[in-house]
Amino acid sequence: GLQFLNADGNYNFNGTTTLTDTGIGISSGSDGTLTFGTGASIMAGANIVPFNLDGGTATVTYSGAITKTGNGDAIKVQGGHATGVVTFQTGTISVTGGNGLQFDNADSSYNFNGTTTLNGGDAAVDIFNGSAGNFTFSANTSVTNPSGTAFRVDGGNGTITYNGTLSKTSTSGRLIDI
Repeated sequence: GLQFLNADGNYNFNGTTTLTDTGIGISSGSDGTLTFGTGASIMAGANIVPFNLDGGTATVTYSGAITKTGNGDAIKVQGGHATGVVTFQTGTISVTGGNGLQFDNADSSYNFNGTTTLNGGDAAVDIFNGSAGNFTFSANTSVTNPSGTAFRVDGGNGTITYNGTLSKTSTSGRLIDI
């Protein structure tokens, strides 16, 4: 995959970038600007995190596709990621099973402007552990039948705008838990 450690420059991936059973990792105080065009594609199976951002202030614009199946997180932001804006622009994020979108002490702005489909398993949106960021999800966002709670916020003082749909037929977990 692509690993960015203490990456403070400008990185542009405008051509075809295909990652299979691996992903993008940004960590160790990375403060750069990363741009991934519409030719980016990540396909990950069980226990692979396609997009992992840990700390730093990186600004990321991702316009490609992410497909995640099986156990594990699909998108994980953690470690006090502070001021860089993260935007999933025009691509499609499709998660079947696993844990969906995980924000653990995520303190910046996160925008899901494309199509985001979370389905089955525990594929849901979880914002927790003091996340103080601003979260925006487009009308093209859906969470369908997760095994746990579909949309959970636990602590933090961010601003959350969810324009999509949430549905749940199982009796375990809540539809929304704030």
